[in-house]
Order: sequence, then structure tokens, then C-alpha cells
Amino acid sequence: MEAFDLIKQLAGRDEINHLAKFTGESDLNCSKAMDQSIALILAGMSAKAEDSNTSMKIWNLVRLFSGKDNWKDQLPLLFSGKLPDSLPGSAGSDLLAILFGGNSNSLKFVSQVSGFNSDNAAGKVFSIAAPLVLNVLKEQINHKQLELPGFYSWLASSKEKWETVLPSGFSSLLKLNSKSGHTLKASTHDNNTSVGSLWWLYISGVVALIAGLFILLQKCNREELTDKANNAMRVMSAAMDSAKIKADLVGKSAQEMLDTTGLRFKESWKALGNKMNIRLGEFELKLPEKGIELKLLDWIQSKTTKVDKTTWFNFDRILFQTASSNLNNVSSEQIGNIATIMKAIPIVEFKIGGYTDSTGDPAENKKLSQARAEAVMNALIEQGIDASRLTAEGYGSEFPVADNNTPEGREQNRRVAIRVTKK
Repeated sequence: MEAFDLIKQLAGRDEINHLAKFTGESDLNCSKAMDQSIALILAGMSAKAEDSNTSMKIWNLVRLFSGKDNWKDQLPLLFSGKLPDSLPGSAGSDLLAILFGGNSNSLKFVSQVSGFNSDNAAGKVFSIAAPLVLNVLKEQINHKQLELPGFYSWLASSKEKWETVLPSGFSSLLKLNSKSGHTLKASTHDNNTSVGSLWWLYISGVVALIAGLFILLQKCNREELTDKANNAMRVMSAAMDSAKIKADLVGKSAQEMLDTTGLRFKESWKALGNKMNIRLGEFELKLPEKGIELKLLDWIQSKTTKVDKTTWFNFDRILFQTASSNLNNVSSEQIGNIATIMKAIPIVEFKIGGYTDSTGDPAENKKLSQARAEAVMNALIEQGIDASRLTAEGYGSEFPVADNNTPEGREQNRRVAIRVTKK
């Protein structure tokens, strides 16, 4: 079934009746306005397909929309203007802003065509239609396992429908603001089957862990307590050791080296693309288009992916001082993003893996990789993440992803990666 009918079938008699009460308009006019709004949004999204920048923003807005499986049960609330948390109106507002910007003509258009008495009523209908569209489209992306080109191709299947629903003149509302004008090209899906904050709050992390240990004492039986308590104590010890390493780093030249390294890598990170505003429930993130955060989110939210022991995602903006587990300041951004994702999706759990190249003593490499993995884990704990949701393991020079005989290969092998252990 094409997009328009899938969305339209959710606006039944009862829903339109709720909408009429919400807008103060008649049922008939509300039904017309809902049809016009859905059609206008779909036409607007399809019109942006040739703009590679904007089409990618829309794609990410749809696939990362934080609707929940039970949202259909909440349609009466949605159509009565009481948006539940699972259908955040702000995401709908973001979509409308991308499509129409500050152009109020879209409201006037719907208002006039539907026979509304005010543009305000049309705005209310749009506020419901936008999250409704996002939910249905996200469902179809998951159900049909659509990639970017396939999504826009399927979206275009509604063209005949919206051209029938919308009267002449609607195309003037859908002018592209594209600067590139590039045709959308097929993109490959990165499966990431192979796979790098500051420590100023480490005391808070230790206190939180002690509190967590106390709770475990109250809730766990003796066998569970032994395992979990030992793990908590190991994490506490790692946090304190990591903080000690941080304190031992002194001297102006060392700090200058860290800053210089960060600046050098920041230049290379530009290849990750422009940052996009992504909303996850109450949280808002700015994520690079090709960074691991978006890939990780895509994997977590996909209904087709299953937790395994081989799917790792390389951190792409985390740096350490040479031969140290000391994190560079530039690492705080990506660690903060991962912490926010964990706060927005409280069920998810991660394992952090540390890796080195083959240079040096294997035993020391293993120790260093463990310290680096724990450093990232502890940085997340310091951001307020429960220690029970994280584990860390160092693999040393095992599992290389590139040739250790070249400088470029060794740089790729020196990494920290993340794996989903529960979603």
C-alpha cells in the first residue's frame, strides 16, 4: 500500500471527531484538512529527494523518530491535541520546518481549501499530521527494510494520490531551497561488523557506584551479589586508577602535545559530514552525518538486527595520549553523545572494547587496551550512566582491522569500539 493511504486510514471517524473538538471546526472540514495536510507533507518530502542535503535530513528524522510500538493505541490523545511522549510534537515541527520553513502560506492554503475559519486551526491539524506521517513512514522503513533511495522511490508512489487530493497551486509551496541540486545517489549500508572526557567528575562516579553496590546488597541473593559486587568493585578500582593516571600527567609540553593532536584529528573529522539535529525523546543531539552515533542508533532501533558478539562500531572521534589511557579533551563530545543515547534509550547496554597495534610487548598492549576501554566506560559512568549497563575488555593487538606493517594500518588498529549487548 502506498504512503498516503497507510496514513489516511488511521484518521477514522472517531479520530476526526476528536480533531473537530480540538480545532473548533466541523468534522467534514477537519477530514478535508487532514487529507490536505498529509498530502502536502508527503509531496513536500518527495520534492526534496533531489536535494542530497535536505533529503538526508528528512531520512534521518524519519528513521530516528522516537515513536513506540503502542502509539496506535494513543491516537485519541494525538487527535485531541494531547501529544503523548511517544509522539513528540517537536519532531513533527522539525519536519515542517524543513519542508516549509517559516512560510505561513501552507497554513493559509490548507485553511482555504478545507473551509476553515482560521489559519490557527490548520496549524493544529499540521501539528497532528506531521508526527502521524513520521510514525507510519518509520514503520515502513523497518517493515520493508528500506534504504535511502528505496525510501524516496516508495514515497513517490503516492504522487498520483496527492496530485488528486491537492488542487492546482500547491506546487508553489514546495519550492526547493537546494544549493547543490545533486541527484540522490544510492548509498551503501555500513554494517560495521568490525570495529576509540574528561575525568573531572570521577569522585561522583565512585560515589554513584558505592550507592549502586548498596542497592545490590538490598536486592540480590548471595550468589548474584558476589558476581555483581565484584564487578562493581572492579569498575570502582578502574575509575580510581584512571583518575590517578590523569593526575600524573603534568607539564606544559604534554598538554601542548594533546592539544596539537586534537587539532590535527579535528581536521580529518570534517569528512564525517555536517552535523544534524537529532531528537530522541526529551534529548536533542547534533551528530555528524557519517559518524558512528547515527549508525549505532540505526542498528539499535532496527527491528531486524539482533544482538550478537561480532557487530562492533569503531569510535571515530576519541583520542588518547600516546602509550597512555589518558583521554584527550576532544573525546568529550562523542562520549557525551553516547551517554545521551543511553539516557534516551534506557534499556540499551554496551560493551567497550580496547585495541592496540602490534608494536611493543603483547602483555603491555593488552594492559593498555584494557585501561583505555575502562577509561571510556568510566567516562560514560561519570556522565550519569549506571555501571551495570556497561562492561569493558581489552584485546591488545588481537583482531586487527588493517595491516600492522604500515603507519596507516597501525593507526586504524589503535582503536576503541562499542558493541550492543542488550536492546
